Amino acid sequence: MADKISAYARPGLDINPSRNRGVEKSDPTSATGKQQRPEPPRDSVKLSGQAGSLRDVETRLKDLPDVDNDRVESMRARLDAGDYEIDAERLARKLMRLEQDLG
Repeated sequence: MADKISAYARPGLDINPSRNRGVEKSDPTSATGKQQRPEPPRDSVKLSGQAGSLRDVETRLKDLPDVDNDRVESMRARLDAGDYEIDAERLARKLMRLEQDLG
């Protein structure tokens, strides 16, 4: 019976060479016989100019308040006065543009 996960007994599929391959390990002992830890690989990152600019913008955005209180008060006054009208087509266009930008 064939093992569906590992593809045993499928014709034309030889999985033995990869199974028989040993794992090569380096000897962690030095000439003195003391065990040494291998040095971890060193990673490095170089930021582009654009990444630096984005970091600056992010810093400036953190300094801005979460809510524009002046705009909120202006909208509240317009709503209370009955002076605010919703343009449904404009709202739909902006929602569609947002959907396209996100997708």
